[in-house]
This record gives sequence, C-alpha cells and structure tokens, in this order.
Amino acid sequence: MGSNYIYFEKQDADLMCGQHALNNLVQENAFTVDMIAEANARIEANEMALGIVNGGQNASLSGDLSIQVLQALTESYGIRLVNFSNPQYLAQACDPVNSRAFLVNKSAHWFVLRRFGPYWFILNSLSAGPVHISNDRFISEMQELALQQQRNSAQIFHVIGDLPECEADRAAKAGILYPERMVTNDAELKAIIESSTNAEADELDRVLELSRQEAEQKGRTLQEGAESAPAQQLSNEEIRQIRIQRFSRST
Repeated sequence: MGSNYIYFEKQDADLMCGQHALNNLVQENAFTVDMIAEANARIEANEMALGIVNGGQNASLSGDLSIQVLQALTESYGIRLVNFSNPQYLAQACDPVNSRAFLVNKSAHWFVLRRFGPYWFILNSLSAGPVHISNDRFISEMQELALQQQRNSAQIFHVIGDLPECEADRAAKAGILYPERMVTNDAELKAIIESSTNAEADELDRVLELSRQEAEQKGRTLQEGAESAPAQQLSNEEIRQIRIQRFSRST
C-alpha cells in the first residue's frame, strides 16, 4: 500500500494549484473553487473599504492565490501560515522532527512539504504522486528555499497549529506507511521541483496570452469608439485583473 494512504490531488488542466495545495495540506477535499472565490471576494471587499487597490491580485485563473486568501481559508482548521523568515519560528522550521508542514510558492506555483510520522513528503500537484525525502534532503531543500526567498524567487510559509489527524498519520503510527518513491540525490530533488514549475509556467503562458489577446481586443474597441484617446498599453497588473474576472465568471 505505502503512499496510497496519503491523500493526493493531481493537477490536470484546471490550473488550480493553490486549491490542490491546500487540500493536500489538510489531506482531504476540503476547499472548493466556490470557497476560494468567496474568500477572495471578501478580502477584496475589505481592501476596497480600506482604500487599498490591489488590482485583483488575490486570486487568478492560474491558481496563484495570495497568502491572504490561503490564510483566510486555513483559519477554519485552526492553523496559521507564518512566513519562514519570522525569527520566532525560524529555528523550529529548520527542525525536521518537530515541524509538520510547509506551504511553498515557487514560480507562481503552490506545493506542500508535509510530514507523516517520521516521513517527509513533497506533495506537488504537478507530480505523479507523493515523493518521499529523507530528513537530510528536507533540511537541504529548506536551506535552498530560504536562499531563494531572500532573492524573492520563492515564498515559504510554516504551518503552525494542529493539523487534523488523517489516514496517513494513522498509517505511520501503525508502522504501515512505507514510502514507495524516495528522492536519492539533490539533482533529482531539484528536477522534481523545477520540472513542475516549468510545466506550470507553460500553462501560465497560455492563459496570459489568451488574456492579453482579450485585453488588446478590448483596447482596440475602446480606441475605435474614441479617436482622440491615446493607444493603451496594458500592464501586467491590468492583465491580471482580467484574469481574476475570468476566474470569478468560471465559478
């Protein structure tokens, strides 16, 4: 059986990596697209009331949910997502024995590092399934991700609080959780993460191109209706607004 005890959502063409990461984190199909859209709408309404213009950057078709949306969703589980750089939790975060889970964003893709019993797993929705890493690999990967966070090329959030006990936890306690696939070297570990984010980037490019075409068509229509208006060059932020509008319509 082995890793079959671990709940794992695989991402296909839905681009909802944020949703899959949260469900893999809590080990059940807990967070739906409707819940995400509702949390996003609530956060953006609060931001507007405070005069904060965020340009629709809390959620997008790519599943690139903001940390504010993720925190709002995980509150119902009594867990908090704390930035890895927070000195209060940094020492604990580097401890493979006492830490339970981490939520990571790399190249606009969310995935999870999760421990069941003594075993650490990478739960990446773009992988074929859970991938086991040793404690030594876990430490080296966290160190590498910490460096990437300093360079603003990754975000790491330590999961603080009691995650609900799941089937994989019980299997680990019973001594029947046997990892079926284990990373054996740093090159393989990097390949798993980089290949996943590259695949996600291809999908992001496709969505971005569709959004850009829609935005350009809208700009041409506006320009035809007002000859005196200057030609518009849409920024990435404006394109992102279109993407979140699409996301809202899809729900």
